[in-house]
Amino acid sequence: MRIVPDQRLNTLLHIGCEYAHARRFDDALRLFHMVVKYDPDHPDAFYNMASCYSQLGRKDRALACLKEHKRLNEAEPVQDLDITVPLRSPLQEADPEIVARLLAKLRVLTSEQTALLAAEFQTEVPAYLADFPFDSDAYVGLFLNAKSSQGKATARWSLAMLDMLWPEFPMRQELESVRRQVYGEHPLDDAVSSHLSAISSIRQLQERDEGNEAFREALYRGHLALGGLYRLQENIGRSMDNEQAALQIAEEFLRLHPDNRAAKESAERSRANIARLRAAK
Repeated sequence: MRIVPDQRLNTLLHIGCEYAHARRFDDALRLFHMVVKYDPDHPDAFYNMASCYSQLGRKDRALACLKEHKRLNEAEPVQDLDITVPLRSPLQEADPEIVARLLAKLRVLTSEQTALLAAEFQTEVPAYLADFPFDSDAYVGLFLNAKSSQGKATARWSLAMLDMLWPEFPMRQELESVRRQVYGEHPLDDAVSSHLSAISSIRQLQERDEGNEAFREALYRGHLALGGLYRLQENIGRSMDNEQAALQIAEEFLRLHPDNRAAKESAERSRANIARLRAAK
């Protein structure tokens, strides 16, 4: 893996690749130039810039970036590179000798650079997620950035979005270990507010893509989680509201897919929760 002074740069490189794959080359180049601003010795950034410039027909800029990539990555012959092929992954495994060489010239960001990078990251990643809402790597990067720059509300929102969109997210345990660091003196209240914010965000995404069933499922999980949080707060009324919202989502899904077993089980679970809540009143 290409080692960089700040993991945020890997996330920005990843986002740039996604823009490039979507043929949004100007957006991709903006991200790659940002990476080079903070790490001028990043060979993957120069390679990706060469690919974008090639796609835009700017052969002179493409060749200049490719030569810079060659200078920084001596192990890969420049004549063997084809910059018209799809972009490489910024998270590929590298030869141990290459990693050692990169570590030997690792640049350390100043506090001013770190603060500027955090601010730029906080602007770029949410804008990207508005168009690519299912990129879990971007949410993780946003969480880590917000956590390190005291943006705890954003960090909590990122965790809530991951909870709703990726129930089987592979890094869940690692994130759970740092979750308590972004919750304050009233963690239950913080969890409620972050889930409310995430539900609002997913509803906005759903309005732009009404046929996407993943948003419907995410809203169902969000309302169930929120109902559970309200029960912990002993707020039975708000818990009931969310259980009924979850049931409505499951029933809407069943109208579209009447034989879907998971939706049937979800509806039954919500009805059982609602019955328990009514009995507890």
